[in-house]
Amino acid sequence: MAQFLPLLILALPAGHAADRFSRKYMLMLAHATMALASLGLACVSIFALNVEAVFVFLAIAGVARALGMPARSSMIPLLVPPATLGNAVTWSVSGFQMAMMAGPATGGLLLAITESPMPELAYGVTITLLMTCIGSVSQIRLQPMAPSLEPRTLRSLLAGLRFVWQTQLLFAAITLDLFAVLLGGCTVLLPAFCEEILEVGTVGLGILRAAPAVGAFVMALLLAHRPPMTRPGRALLWSVAGFGCATIGFGLSENVYLSFAMLF
Repeated sequence: MAQFLPLLILALPAGHAADRFSRKYMLMLAHATMALASLGLACVSIFALNVEAVFVFLAIAGVARALGMPARSSMIPLLVPPATLGNAVTWSVSGFQMAMMAGPATGGLLLAITESPMPELAYGVTITLLMTCIGSVSQIRLQPMAPSLEPRTLRSLLAGLRFVWQTQLLFAAITLDLFAVLLGGCTVLLPAFCEEILEVGTVGLGILRAAPAVGAFVMALLLAHRPPMTRPGRALLWSVAGFGCATIGFGLSENVYLSFAMLF
């Protein structure tokens, strides 16, 4: 909740800011904020600070996500011509899922190498990679974006919300995805599952944490090499139903291989 609430509260202002300010610098600020959260969590672990401090830095991480998401997704039209936008979005998702695979797997590998929790190593690697990402983003050259001439009012802030509310198809799709992710996310419980039910170590945790991203990456590659769906609404309903069944299957599983398959 500490991570989700900032995301919920700042979603509209962050999207509004991405329309008015440099998306590149917003993304760099988001990564810097995430690095600050990682540094804070490292201090909590190393110096055994009060657990309340964990929630503070998780909230800062939520702020970073709120800043970064609209900036990252809306940068793509400024990088490629309109004709290749759909394909670029698919490859962007693939790259994101590759990172989601590599991150947890690297964390599990670091824990396996050290054979004991070393927060300074884990958070140090995280901060180093975030700073590398800031350097990489700084080199991106975006096409010039016409500044918004609309006055900064509450009406303009809520324009996107009104559009979604009035477009029934979009509202239904977003609501369906929101409830599926919000109520069906099981990865945050993985440490407890790995320790108490599946009885696997830290490497197993890293592998299981990467499983959803592996599945998403494989599907993104398949989608990138096939024509657009003729009935996307039907595909969305089936995919959400499959997501729910897989989540139930994971919850009931006591076998690590079945759990990996369900997460995949």
